[in-house]
Amino acid sequence: MKRYTGRLLSALLWLSLSLAGLRGWGFLRSLRTGDPPVWRMYDPASFLYGSWPYFAVVMVLNAGLYLWEVKHYRPEPLKRILFWVGMLGLAALALYPVGSKDLFGYAAYARLHAHYGMNPYLARVADVVAFRKDLFLKNMFWVQHGTPYGPVWTWLAFATYRMIAPFGLLPLLFSYKITGLLAHLSVTAMAYRVGELLSPGRGPQAAVLYGFNPLAIFELVANGHNDGLGILLLLVSLWLMLRARRGEGFLFAGLANVYKLSAGLVAPFILWMTVRKGKWRTAVAGAGVIVLVFITMYLPFWNGGAIFTGLLTTVGGYYSNSLPVLPYFLGYPKELVGGFHLAGLLAFILCYILLLYWTGRGSRDTLPVASGLGFIAYFLLGAGVVHRWYYLWPLALMVAVPQSPWTRMVVRQTLLLVLSYTLLFALKGRVIDLFTYFLVLAPVTIMAVRRLGRNPIGGTQEKPV
Repeated sequence: MKRYTGRLLSALLWLSLSLAGLRGWGFLRSLRTGDPPVWRMYDPASFLYGSWPYFAVVMVLNAGLYLWEVKHYRPEPLKRILFWVGMLGLAALALYPVGSKDLFGYAAYARLHAHYGMNPYLARVADVVAFRKDLFLKNMFWVQHGTPYGPVWTWLAFATYRMIAPFGLLPLLFSYKITGLLAHLSVTAMAYRVGELLSPGRGPQAAVLYGFNPLAIFELVANGHNDGLGILLLLVSLWLMLRARRGEGFLFAGLANVYKLSAGLVAPFILWMTVRKGKWRTAVAGAGVIVLVFITMYLPFWNGGAIFTGLLTTVGGYYSNSLPVLPYFLGYPKELVGGFHLAGLLAFILCYILLLYWTGRGSRDTLPVASGLGFIAYFLLGAGVVHRWYYLWPLALMVAVPQSPWTRMVVRQTLLLVLSYTLLFALKGRVIDLFTYFLVLAPVTIMAVRRLGRNPIGGTQEKPV
């Protein structure tokens, strides 16, 4: 009973702090009047609202609760885990979206499509005359680029806009955050299912490791990133493939492929895994399903093939603003960024092939293990240094795998890489990173090194009651 009382008190304390901080910041005033502009939330001037002490307290509470959960881990029923993760998620809904401007982009791209009748893959917010006078557009930061998201999210954001936008911008933003919370709960449940399928009794541990993870709660719920739905599609595909339901598995892999590039990177490996087992016809059929899903989802935005030019321009524009990690430290100019992204993709595929051979034939752990390591290789060489939430993709894949040296190494390395990026930003004067991510990830990293290096994570292993 003490255990659940502690969770409840922590969640209620976090919720009260969040609501108080929301009022103290003048979030509603910013949205209604645009003074100061919401898109300047990165600026040190935003700390005039006293935000960094508030975030420091909230993040320390979150990290402390995660450490407590791991230290006192006991297997529990899925419903109980989801209930407490949901409590933390409700608290995170009230957090101001600091650290990312993407939430406002979802509303802006949806408005381009629904209100102005523009193709979000070809049009830009800057194409709208006097867009700074449009409440739904003026908070947008990437005004010179089209949407970088796949049509799965584009259609969902469009439908949400149609239903919620008449009530105002604030309800629309919170609807996207609620979508992030529901996706986070669903990913936690799927991690449980995949964990149980790979190793009976592993499910509760996988759900706790992912569901209570402070980075996941902060990025997917507080900041409202849409990666949660993509991760969900990926885990559903993995779950179906492991159950030998390959047709449905390829369908969800195709949906993930047109959701975000992060998910699409896994599709080639799923096909290769099928070929390795001698199922050439299945692999060809699966590739056909993935291509068909791609064409079907992008067809409404095709515009005579101009969609490809729009996508390449958008991707190039975003990548030029986020240098890869190794080139950044080595001092390479931005002009070479495309080459390093290509190198990252090649390293990603090579890592898959090597691990496929290394981990042995017939291993059910191969897909998530190789995916996790492949993601890290891609991020290190080809991904931008600012996309911390992308590390939730390999984390979700890895927590479901029965504990092994590879599992522990990937989770540890993922958290350590995120911590190193956070420290880099802090040293460059990004105060918000210093007082939020660093305070969260420092204790979480210590926990990962000390606790995930052992088996089991917590105390005695008991069956759910």
